[in-house]
Amino acid sequence: MPTHTLTQIASRLRKQPDSTGTDATDRDLLERFLDAHDEEAFEALVRRHDRLVRSAITKVLPDAHDADDAFQATFLVLVRRAKAIDWRAGLGPWLYGVAHRVAVKARDAGHARTRKEKDAKARAPGAAPDLSWREACVLLHAELDKLPDRYRLPLLLCYLEDKTRDEAAAALKVTIGTVKGRLERGREMLRTRLARRGVALSVGLLAAAAGAPAGASTPSAVAAVLDAVRGSARPRALGLAREVTASSLLSKLTNTIAGVIGLVAVVCVLAASSAKSPELDEKDKAPQPAPAAKPDAKPVPADVKGNEPQPMVVTVTVKKPDGKPATGASVSVWAERKQQATGTTDANGRAELTVPQSFEKVVAVAFAPGFAPDWAELSSKTSPSGAMRSELTLQEDAVALEGRVTDLEGLPVANLPVAIERIGRPKPDKTLDDFVRVNQEQRSRGLTSLFDLDSIPAEAVGLPKQVVTDKSGKFKITGIGKDRAARITTRGETTEHLQVRVVTRTLEPKLEQHGPFGLHGSKFTLRIGPARPIVGTIRDAKTGAGVPGMKVAELIANICETATDKDGRFRLVGVRKEIRYMLGTGSLGAAPYFDTNLVIEDPPGLGDISADMKVQRGVVAIGRVLDAAGKPVKGSMFYSWAHDNPHAKEYLELTDTRISVSISGWHQLNHDGRYKLLVLPGEGAIGVCASPEDAFQRLNAQVELAKHKVDSFPGDALHAVVAVNIDPKEPKTLTRDFALTSGKSRPLVVQGIDGKLPNKLLAVGHTESAEAKRVTGDTFKIAGLSPSRTRAVVFLDEAQTVGAVATVSGDAETPVTVALEKLGSVSGRVFDADGAPGAGADVRVWLVLARAKYDNLPDEVFADRGALGIDAGAWQRFTGRETKTDKNGRFKLEGLLPGQQYRLVAGFHPEKKDGELLHERANLTVKPGETTDLGDLKPKK
Repeated sequence: MPTHTLTQIASRLRKQPDSTGTDATDRDLLERFLDAHDEEAFEALVRRHDRLVRSAITKVLPDAHDADDAFQATFLVLVRRAKAIDWRAGLGPWLYGVAHRVAVKARDAGHARTRKEKDAKARAPGAAPDLSWREACVLLHAELDKLPDRYRLPLLLCYLEDKTRDEAAAALKVTIGTVKGRLERGREMLRTRLARRGVALSVGLLAAAAGAPAGASTPSAVAAVLDAVRGSARPRALGLAREVTASSLLSKLTNTIAGVIGLVAVVCVLAASSAKSPELDEKDKAPQPAPAAKPDAKPVPADVKGNEPQPMVVTVTVKKPDGKPATGASVSVWAERKQQATGTTDANGRAELTVPQSFEKVVAVAFAPGFAPDWAELSSKTSPSGAMRSELTLQEDAVALEGRVTDLEGLPVANLPVAIERIGRPKPDKTLDDFVRVNQEQRSRGLTSLFDLDSIPAEAVGLPKQVVTDKSGKFKITGIGKDRAARITTRGETTEHLQVRVVTRTLEPKLEQHGPFGLHGSKFTLRIGPARPIVGTIRDAKTGAGVPGMKVAELIANICETATDKDGRFRLVGVRKEIRYMLGTGSLGAAPYFDTNLVIEDPPGLGDISADMKVQRGVVAIGRVLDAAGKPVKGSMFYSWAHDNPHAKEYLELTDTRISVSISGWHQLNHDGRYKLLVLPGEGAIGVCASPEDAFQRLNAQVELAKHKVDSFPGDALHAVVAVNIDPKEPKTLTRDFALTSGKSRPLVVQGIDGKLPNKLLAVGHTESAEAKRVTGDTFKIAGLSPSRTRAVVFLDEAQTVGAVATVSGDAETPVTVALEKLGSVSGRVFDADGAPGAGADVRVWLVLARAKYDNLPDEVFADRGALGIDAGAWQRFTGRETKTDKNGRFKLEGLLPGQQYRLVAGFHPEKKDGELLHERANLTVKPGETTDLGDLKPKK
């Protein structure tokens, strides 16, 4: 009998068959609901994930009424967040995590009503056996909810949903090695946090917490969800959904702060590209996650002759709506969210602006009194000479925004500042109707935005920063243009700050949205309520001294912020009254302190709310990244603390871990290759991810990160990394420069059978990505090579008829030729331990490539490896093959690369700890175009 493990005992939930009667994916169903109000599609989603969501909730909330509220709230959060999240193929893992979080918040807020159990037999499925177990389970769920999502979701999937690591990796869209590492780290974090509260993380505790599978919801519960989505949600469910949605919105602020000072980055959004876009839009992008680094970074000179910033010339021609030159129009050039140059057009409507330094992308802007502005993005890639040109046409200022502000009793609010923050217009392939439709479909707080528009800061197009309401509470804004949108926010001292989107056209009443983040037509009324000022002091955690220059922001609505004075005191105004408040801090550059956060329950009344916070001082790390010629490198920096760094624990104890953060900061390299970020005292690592990634020699990421005892990073290429070890007694500014070595390139020539290549040829290994990509042509370049590294490149056509494995290194420049061959097959018959045919057994094969030979193989682990010690294959999702035996135990696996070694495993769920292994064979090879018959495969005695 296989040894019982933590995973086996704790995992109780079994996957349920899809009972929706549809083959549509979750994405298809969700898009049908969002795009066409298809309620049947949404109902199918609810029924598909019914048991999964219900099970996550009932583990925390035994009361059926509370569970129904949480069930409603989970799907309300789905509707509210649908457009804000990349759902990939399935919603299961995300919904399970949301359901668990909703349930924990409901219980913590006192929503769960205690009902006395009459006797042990009357206990609900999964109830803990005694009071001490119940208390321990409560603490376990609470601490699970506090973990960062990167650790929380794998734990929930593997321990509460019976997912194998393989299945969890597929659901989370990460490698199995990443899941393995996060499970280990998450378990250790959970064990440490529970120990602080006097609870030991044991097999029994996880088993009690996992409980038994939940039954399906009643038809009335499903109907209640649909009613809630239509707008008839229970108040308690609506409150829970608002709270959980607000919790997720805080990541936006944390990312914004981290982008300024290179500090703590919210884990769930560390998935941006390596190059920062200069677009003047509202995407609030997180600091881009970069691959990491090179061990022995060489010092580089601070400045290299000939590498001084080179100016660029931008010529802008501006016309009026009638096509005539716009004389005296104001023009400017923006890049990296800053105005870089400004001027005025001449009699020909022309202005030539000199920007002090070159940028890859800039935005040219033109505006003039009496007209609406125009703007356009320019790219240096289309202007290799360094001179950029843009033709802009001013628009008629045909529609004004006319608003009125009242209090909750309908009385006018006079002398109220209304900030004009951004304006936007439809993108070339869209209309304003599309923008209105998307926002109208999501009639919920927090989702309306200018995301789908080509937007720009209002100050860039000459609009005033704010207007003020008159004695009737009215205000007017001109200069935006027809069929455009604006984001405006009320900024009163004693009233709530209300942010809305307004379009320069009339909207039908049914299309308008009222309240926070609402949507309105050109003539509208805003109703605002009173605000609760939040006051406090931010102090140094070590010295207790007040910290000046710290940014303080409210994270739920994410529109109220201020800064501490010279004594560290702050007063945050405009905060809307809520059941609780979330505050975040970030350095404005004046003081090297890490971000932290605080959750405050709403005290009675409308007076000031007290909120004192402590922050941990960091050490500034600065430097420059240059190439071998001394030119600045583009890309990102990252910092990560070592697993055993005690100062990381000190930091985490200062922040409320219900707000998922990771002390891993990303910072974009600026135009001259310089960076500035914060690091903790103690051990850690600073690394570089250059862009483009194949321009420089890469490192073996797994080896380097393990050597420095730091977590993996969400990137594809690692170019340099250095260890840092700051003495806490002498925390001086750290300077680390990097000189990257240019990557070598080598042509790879693919020869098809009879000189013909297949229609769709896929390859993996030619880049750091573990995903196979289509290649075209018979010759392509493998870049980023190192003389000391050998890379494996695997080719397979989409029809799985031909393929080959190429070996490429950077020790030569001559072309490498690889000839495609017909793929082979393997067949056989599986028997069980009793000698009967193994009907329905799993049969799988994996390509085995030697890690000693190739150092670009992904860090993959096959599921839990069970009790069987099964090793993963190379790019197993691409090269692995699997099938089930027929009723006679027979099987055939096709699409195997000839001459390569494979490993075969046959059995019932052999990847699981309690699986049954029937047969295993290593060093399996096939011949081109032939089937290798393995005969009878019987269990070893």
